[in-house]
Amino acid sequence: MIELLAQSKGVIAGKWLDRIVASYPADTAGFLKKKRDEFANPVGMTLAKGTGELVDALLDGTSVEALREALEPMVKIRAVQDFSPSAAVAFVFQLKDVIRDVAGDRLTGAGDREELRTLEQRIDKMALLAFDVYASCREQVADIRVSELKRTVANVLKRSGWFEDPQQGGD
Repeated sequence: MIELLAQSKGVIAGKWLDRIVASYPADTAGFLKKKRDEFANPVGMTLAKGTGELVDALLDGTSVEALREALEPMVKIRAVQDFSPSAAVAFVFQLKDVIRDVAGDRLTGAGDREELRTLEQRIDKMALLAFDVYASCREQVADIRVSELKRTVANVLKRSGWFEDPQQGGD
């Protein structure tokens, strides 16, 4: 079964990308699919590249670190967009349906079903990894917001005369 799926990597990645893009509003989805320029459409190109890399990594049995590297750019994008945590990483689970659609009726033997089960377990692990990446990204965003708020408050206090910058000294 893995050989069958390996022959269909491009089809799998393309169908998976279509499902990911469908999670965006219609006007955004149209833009993400039409523009094939990494400067005019960096999000669409990152998603397209990521789906291909992840399908390759999944079918090749690549290490967890390689999966993380391929997942990270996609999850970072979704972590700063207007998605709930579950919606931000749900795209990983969509790969299961795409693989079942592509493999279709060709999965006849017990060995094929066992390979599919193993592949789906790897997808589940990939989803957990995606959630870890998502949580890390959201933590970074929160840290940036807190730092910015601190700077803003310090600037307001300095301008109001309530706070003197200790680095400028008063002696």
